[in-house]
Amino acid sequence: TLENADATALSEADAITKGNVQASLVKAGTAITNIKVDATQLATINSVGIAGGIYDLTYTAKDQGVEISITVKVVVKGTTNPDPKPTPDGDELTISAEGFELDYADASLLTDKKAISEASAEAWLIKANSKVTNISVDKEQLKAIQSASKAGGVFELTFTAEEQGVSISTTIKVFVR
Repeated sequence: TLENADATALSEADAITKGNVQASLVKAGTAITNIKVDATQLATINSVGIAGGIYDLTYTAKDQGVEISITVKVVVKGTTNPDPKPTPDGDELTISAEGFELDYADASLLTDKKAISEASAEAWLIKANSKVTNISVDKEQLKAIQSASKAGGVFELTFTAEEQGVSISTTIKVFVR
C-alpha cells in the first residue's frame, strides 16, 4: 500500500525494497540479485492521479538461465479507494471503483453486475493477492440512478466488499446524461 505521492516517485529499486522481494536458488542456497519490475506497470503506477487504485506489478528474477515471475497487487491510496482494513487472519481488505457515465435510457437498465463492471469495481485481499468476489451495490442509490429522467444528473453509488466478516466501501459518482 502506497500513499499517492509515493506512487508517483516509485522507482524500480524502491518497488523491490518496499515489496520486500527476494529470490534465491534453493539447491545452491544463493540469492538472486537480478530482479526487475515490469516497466509498463511501474509507469502506470507512477502516473496515478489523486484517484488512486489497485494495480498489478510483476517482479521477474533471472539467474543461471532460470526465470521466475510473480505479480502482486499494489494499492495506491486515493479518492476512489479507502485505506485497507485488517482482516482476522492478518491480511488487508481493499476496494476500488471508478466513476462512469451513461445515457439516461441506459440508466433504467443498470443492474448490480453492470454497475460493478462499468465502475471497474474490484476488491482484493492484499497479502494473499486474492480477488474478493463478494461486492455489492447500494440498492437505494441504484434505484435512484435507474429512475433518472431525461434531465439526467450526478448520482452517488456505493460499492461494498465483504470478506472474513470485514466490510469495506467506496463511493463513486455516476453521471447520467
